Amino acid sequence: MLLSKVRPRTRKLWDGTPESGYAKRPDPASSPNGDEVLRVLITRPEPGAARTADRLRSLGHEPVMLPLTRTVGRRDGLLRLDAQEAGAFAATSGAAIRHWREVGIAPGRLQTTFYAVGTATGKVAMQAGFSAVRRGSADAAALASTIVADYRSGRLPVTQSKPLVYLAGSTRKNTFEADLAAASVPFRTIEIYEIEIISHSTDYLQNVFVDDPVDAVLFYSTVAASCFFDVAAGAKFDKALNNINYICMGSSILAAIPEAFIAQSAVAEQPDEPSLFQLLDRIAQDKI
Repeated sequence: MLLSKVRPRTRKLWDGTPESGYAKRPDPASSPNGDEVLRVLITRPEPGAARTADRLRSLGHEPVMLPLTRTVGRRDGLLRLDAQEAGAFAATSGAAIRHWREVGIAPGRLQTTFYAVGTATGKVAMQAGFSAVRRGSADAAALASTIVADYRSGRLPVTQSKPLVYLAGSTRKNTFEADLAAASVPFRTIEIYEIEIISHSTDYLQNVFVDDPVDAVLFYSTVAASCFFDVAAGAKFDKALNNINYICMGSSILAAIPEAFIAQSAVAEQPDEPSLFQLLDRIAQDKI
């Protein structure tokens, strides 16, 4: 898909954190590899947003924070999880594991097999102390395929009394659960966190979209993409949105982007952050 070219400009730089002041910067420069420096909007929640910002800086780009959501633990779900027998656990987001860890994971649970989507979520599970972590590829469909294969081979001996327990958020796509159900894998979903929307001041949005506009936006989820266009369109920044490149981690995210901006959007070849950054590199080189 064709994306818009980078617009060279001299401007002042917002320091990258919401609701903060301006900081002067020198005239536009190139990144360490000689490509155009991009001003990149990060929409993912913490703690991932800070890590992404550090990686962008290391590539010579300018990260701008616009977290649109935060995750909050659900006490009722965490209590049900504590009482639930489990033959294995699964998570499609590191947030689920972090919220469980906040209230304390019983040591006896840590020997139970844990299925995690992608390297990052697998790392969070291992950091929480799980000793038997099985990682699918970077999306939920691939993780479901791994679980189904293990169940059919006998490697995953779950039953109705000791099912696979899926640690989920209250807002989610149902494809992972549908894939497990279609293969008759015994599982139970427990919602242990929910998503809250974060609001930002009009002044900050004015800076992001008009005064010192970003070149690209990174979308890690459908929820983030939907929230972004709700915020931007609601604040009447439609004209500014025409000059931004939209980079999606997965093809499903593209469905949340309004038709008017599809021509400025692209999907990473793989649903992971390195693939997102490869698209940024191509934009910086004007090769998309």
